[in-house]
Amino acid sequence: MLKALFQKKTAPLPDDADALVELSGRIQDPRERRRCLEKAQALAPESLRVQRALLMLGDLGREKRTGDFSAIKSYLLMAFENPEAFDEPKRRAMIRDIFDHPQLRLCLSLAEDRAAFMDAYIRDLVREYGRLFISGASSHSGAVFGFSTPKSRNRALSIPLGDMLARVSACPYLSAEERGLLLRALYAQAAELLQGDMELVHEAIGKDLVRELRS
Repeated sequence: MLKALFQKKTAPLPDDADALVELSGRIQDPRERRRCLEKAQALAPESLRVQRALLMLGDLGREKRTGDFSAIKSYLLMAFENPEAFDEPKRRAMIRDIFDHPQLRLCLSLAEDRAAFMDAYIRDLVREYGRLFISGASSHSGAVFGFSTPKSRNRALSIPLGDMLARVSACPYLSAEERGLLLRALYAQAAELLQGDMELVHEAIGKDLVRELRS
């Protein structure tokens, strides 16, 4: 009796797939977000909106340990920012998982315009990475003794952004189309985070790549 009183109760979920997707976007707890989306999937297995939400959720809500950043979908892009943190097979697997994941293939099978879907997916992935792992990282704040200026912050942010663009450009595990998608998304994200101050990024990636990205 006492055990029943103190058990955590979960709120009932709506029986509408679109409402469940909307609800999942307002929930912080990844386990509850997954619960919403898995119910939405059961209700509407051929809904692209539902399947895309599950794609972008990555492995959040499944992990056993808290603080496991690799459960975040966009963490895969860490293979371009900090490649030295992974051995070669792991780095290749992470890069290919961006484009070859079964959930992505399912989404593409449901999409009317596969090219538009891929472009939006990559841009959202890069935008999430930029928010969480670049602008959200204290190591990229440019702060000295706890203080930073817009100039020092841009200088600090330019380093990982330039490195990532250069590594994507030279990556042997990407097709020309995949490379182009990632480069365009990263370049747009860099311009957004740096508020158009791209001088240091341009220096890092070289004139040829700048010309390619601007064409």
